[in-house]
Amino acid sequence: MSFVSKLQKITLKNAVEISHILAKKKSSFFVNPFYLLNNCYFQERDGETLVFQSSIFRKGQHNLIHIPKHTDKLEQQGFTLLFNDEINELQSLGFKIIEKKEIGVEYFFKTADFLELKGKKFSQMRKTINKLKREHDINVFTFYDKNKAELFINEWAKSKNSEKMSEKERHGFDKELKSNLEAISLLDVISNNSYFVEVDHKLGGLAIDVRLNNDLYAGVFLKVNNRIKGLTELITELSCRGYKDTPFFTTGAAGGNEGLAEHNKHMHPCEEKMLYFVLAEKKKIG
Repeated sequence: MSFVSKLQKITLKNAVEISHILAKKKSSFFVNPFYLLNNCYFQERDGETLVFQSSIFRKGQHNLIHIPKHTDKLEQQGFTLLFNDEINELQSLGFKIIEKKEIGVEYFFKTADFLELKGKKFSQMRKTINKLKREHDINVFTFYDKNKAELFINEWAKSKNSEKMSEKERHGFDKELKSNLEAISLLDVISNNSYFVEVDHKLGGLAIDVRLNNDLYAGVFLKVNNRIKGLTELITELSCRGYKDTPFFTTGAAGGNEGLAEHNKHMHPCEEKMLYFVLAEKKKIG
């Protein structure tokens, strides 16, 4: 059953509310309001908000990013950004999985790990952060001039030399840049924790975080001057202190970015969960 003609774009007016609804059941980076605002559509059906995203595998189609409470009217439907436990839930609800494709791994981390930085596996991280603090003048701000923050993001983008990227990589990069700049413009509108770190009196990195539910917050994005060693680790520690009572956080998926995937592994995730696209069909009775 297709819903495309009835879909509405998620807007600033309803992004936070829809995020709160989804995060009660789905603990994932992809239910944060900034992501929903830039990528998703919704439909009110049977007293429930259904959320969709454009399909990455089928042009012109839209996939649900969660399992609705009411599935009795679904016949054949594409789902995206599902974990294995959600796929199992679909099957328990009487759906047959007729296609399943991997999208990428979502990375989850323990907040306490970065508050304490204890043990051998975090020893290099401790040394890197301490060296940065020892050798540079570090100043942290939770509010900052938006124009300067946007300029930093654009300079970061130029340093990536996107002209050498493939068409697919360039498309993803341009989309990421646009969403990052939009997030900066919405810092006074959508509740968040944000950090701007000056290194020797010049902005060196920034991050935006959003609490999703009692157990999880999302690192919406973190951008640093890559020449400043230890800054990513320092900002991650700051983020965890901001949500110290929230036991876990997620940074989303690396997609096809091998460098980002390697970085996520270097940060010692406590869990890596594969995300899938599935095409599911309701089993006919009798």
